[in-house]
Amino acid sequence: MKKAILLMVIFMHTLGYAGEEILNNGVQYKSIKRDYTGTVSLVIMIKGGVFRETAANNGIGSLFSSVWLKSGKLLEKAEFLGASASSSVTNDFFEFSFSSTSDTFGKLLTELKGEFLTPQFKKTVFNTEKELLLMELEAEKDDPNALAFQNFFAATYPAHPYSLKGSGTPQSVSSLKLSDMQDYYKSVFYGADMTAVLVGRFTPEEEKAVKEVLSVFPKGKPLNVDCSAANIKSITSSQDEDTRIQQAKLFLAYAAPAASSKDFAAAKLLSELLGGGMSSRYFTALRKEKGYAYAVSSMYPSRLCESRLIGYIGLAPENIDDAVKTIQYLNKTVTEGLTEGDILKAKNHIIGALLSDIETNARLAWYIAFFKNLGLGFDHLDAYIAQLKGISKKDLEKLLILFDKPYTLYVYKPVEKRG
Repeated sequence: MKKAILLMVIFMHTLGYAGEEILNNGVQYKSIKRDYTGTVSLVIMIKGGVFRETAANNGIGSLFSSVWLKSGKLLEKAEFLGASASSSVTNDFFEFSFSSTSDTFGKLLTELKGEFLTPQFKKTVFNTEKELLLMELEAEKDDPNALAFQNFFAATYPAHPYSLKGSGTPQSVSSLKLSDMQDYYKSVFYGADMTAVLVGRFTPEEEKAVKEVLSVFPKGKPLNVDCSAANIKSITSSQDEDTRIQQAKLFLAYAAPAASSKDFAAAKLLSELLGGGMSSRYFTALRKEKGYAYAVSSMYPSRLCESRLIGYIGLAPENIDDAVKTIQYLNKTVTEGLTEGDILKAKNHIIGALLSDIETNARLAWYIAFFKNLGLGFDHLDAYIAQLKGISKKDLEKLLILFDKPYTLYVYKPVEKRG
């Protein structure tokens, strides 16, 4: 706890040296000086993620990310100088992250500019990366865990982009062409949905150069993210069988607040109490008392649209029905007998992990960009921590209404023996 307090002091002190502005093309920009670190990180997020894909071109963002970086000069020079650069597509965002020592940052700005303003998409790189992605997708067919999670999200988001797989499918990736990479770049890289955060030790000249790069993108129009199909309209139950597994994987999911919701922090705390560790309700009842499984947890992904609060357990098929009833009971009674000490312990775990995570410039920049792209402001990380600290037992009790609403039950199980 002392470490968490110290980190909070450092965090608050650091944000006192911050500048933010909206560039002429709509890019939301923030810089934070952390001169004591000796490093610098730049994180850029562009709203969209899988919302910019369809079933036909699913995986285009994932393929673009690798082709784009590996075709340019930034990655090779960055690695030579001990720096790092990465890009990816998540459910809600395209993300680019760059980190280097402060001494080498200026030496890489030319390559950084070229990467964004004159991107290269080499045919040889495209062919290689496409083939590698197809091999990965084929390999996932032999991974029951990956299949279980993929099928679950398809079941709980049947008519929403969140049902799409980030890396695509063999069919959709096979159809992608080299020209699609340039088209994707043109459709994604614009200022209206872009957030950039620079954190670390950098000079005024270097910051000016970064802003000059960001200012060149066209402004574009904000993406309309349609969340209407993200809710759970009715109770659904489905299952798939697999001859290769001995243990079933059970997912019980309820609609939960989007990350921009005022209830987001309370829902995070609720998830922690239910299945966040060895003292959680799920772990105590399903593992310690019933001995059903080694793996049992709760999950609550941070999403632009309505998320899911998920109870997960791997167990013997004959225990599925009782496990479902137990999870449902624990969900609705989680606040019964809940002490202030229990709540404080859960808060400390979440806040301590978060503050440890943002010790690095890259992770601090990521969190700030993430909350800003949700429309919550550059300073929301501080507000989020304050919200967590202020949650009461009554706040948690109000959230239990989530468990009175429709849910998704999905089971990935071994093939039943036929008599």
